[in-house]
Amino acid sequence: MRSLIRAVVVLSAPALFALGTIPLAATDAASATPDAAFDAHFDTFKPNPIPPSFDAGKPKLDAAPPKKDALPPLLDAAPPPKPIPPDPTPLSAEAVFVLSVKFDKGVVSISKVRREKLPVKGAVERHMGRFAAELFSGPTLIERIRFDFPLINDDSKASEVYEKGLNVTVDVKIPDSDRPNKLEIWDRATDKRWKFDYPPKL
Repeated sequence: MRSLIRAVVVLSAPALFALGTIPLAATDAASATPDAAFDAHFDTFKPNPIPPSFDAGKPKLDAAPPKKDALPPLLDAAPPPKPIPPDPTPLSAEAVFVLSVKFDKGVVSISKVRREKLPVKGAVERHMGRFAAELFSGPTLIERIRFDFPLINDDSKASEVYEKGLNVTVDVKIPDSDRPNKLEIWDRATDKRWKFDYPPKL
């Protein structure tokens, strides 16, 4: 009889041990905080952490660069002004032609010519001016004598107003030389030219 009781105790010992641990597990679960229990239950559902090398603000290396707006076509620029050749070396002469150059409402003409003998052979005195009497030998410029008309000696708007009704004459001296074969009077402001014979007719 004692052997039978001993066998029953030995066989039932694992089951009794298992039953004894159930209250302990329940007690531990009850004593845990709600947050801890929630975390323990959903640990398997947490998303994978973002690697430290990831930067949401940086574009991907393989992303195509944004297209820039096409630039509007350039408008046709005005051609640059032609360079003005420097004044040539003054011609030396024994006499000069005195031209009575007339400005009449924008039109230039030579109203009278006279010849004057110089006391000493030399060049015509140079001045600054908007207009110029130029002497050529073929296509080559060999003399330039600058001068001005009253009231239109610059490129200002006031000069444009005066030009519309101005009628004035000035004397311009040019050398009497056998080298030139053409005379032109040039308005630098408007780039207009008036051509005359050389030597001028007296």
